[in-house]
Amino acid sequence: MASIFQLLKKIKRVNFFKTIYFNYKVLPINKAIKFPFFICYNTKLLSIKGPFLIKGEITTGMIIIGNHVVGIYDRKNQRTLIKVNSLVEFQGKAQIGSGSRISVEQNAKLTIGKNFHNTADIKIVCANNITIGENVTVSWNVIIMDTDWHQTMNVNTGLKNPVSRPIRISSNNWIGFNCIILKGTETNDYCIVSSNSLLNKKYNNLPVNSIIAGSPAKLVKENIRRC
Repeated sequence: MASIFQLLKKIKRVNFFKTIYFNYKVLPINKAIKFPFFICYNTKLLSIKGPFLIKGEITTGMIIIGNHVVGIYDRKNQRTLIKVNSLVEFQGKAQIGSGSRISVEQNAKLTIGKNFHNTADIKIVCANNITIGENVTVSWNVIIMDTDWHQTMNVNTGLKNPVSRPIRISSNNWIGFNCIILKGTETNDYCIVSSNSLLNKKYNNLPVNSIIAGSPAKLVKENIRRC
């Protein structure tokens, strides 16, 4: 009974036309008929060339895009935008909140681990490779971007800096609101990222169960884990 009630709560927010269109557009019929993707109101599908892959068991409504869960966000005026021109792989259940923007460019890959949860307004720009581990929670107004878009160079040597580099967010991370995660970032398991932090390097050499904070972020506390 509880599972039926939860499913009905989800359905209240779902745009049925876009949900049917999305599932049958991006999945083979034997998977699309299970309707694993729920597309909520105020979600604009700019491009869904994909491909989209789902690993593991497929269940109805396991991946919700554009869901409104934060009371202070105006769901009527906060549109979710989806532009996917390359591979997106979901490894289990996932929720992408209302007002989010997902952009996956050609020849890039976005991997989202199982039990991913975003409350609202995440912006993911993937031009290279972004991997998000299992049980990751991302608060509102977070940017994850693996590219600078514009080339820079060392004026003394003439060497050009890479425009993009992969990002890896490890499992059981909790990312606070207003964070910016840039190219080359790697975190360790059970990392808490404090609000208003900027990440731009490898942090996977830090201890498990750590808090990082600041701009750029650095280790501020150890032996801390979200309950």
